[in-house]
Amino acid sequence: YTPLHAAVSQQNERVVNFLLYYSANPFIRSYKPRTMADIKRGKQLEPDKTPLDMLEEIKKGTPEVDLMPLLKIEENLLQAMVAYPELAQR
Repeated sequence: YTPLHAAVSQQNERVVNFLLYYSANPFIRSYKPRTMADIKRGKQLEPDKTPLDMLEEIKKGTPEVDLMPLLKIEENLLQAMVAYPELAQR
């Protein structure tokens, strides 16, 4: 879970733009949380969601949300992904 994930989950367009401007990687996936039992069993972290995946869930799961800020965030994430495809390899 990165600052970019947090900014997207809080629907904070200004922070998303700031982070993308300073090279936040929009391809990084968050990881599903593990319980202490999982850790004791040696269960590995599983990739979960990219910031774009999180945004899609917000758009689908909250019908009363104002979509304009979300669409701007989505546009910025997509632009960063197109501009820096090499980040997907990290």
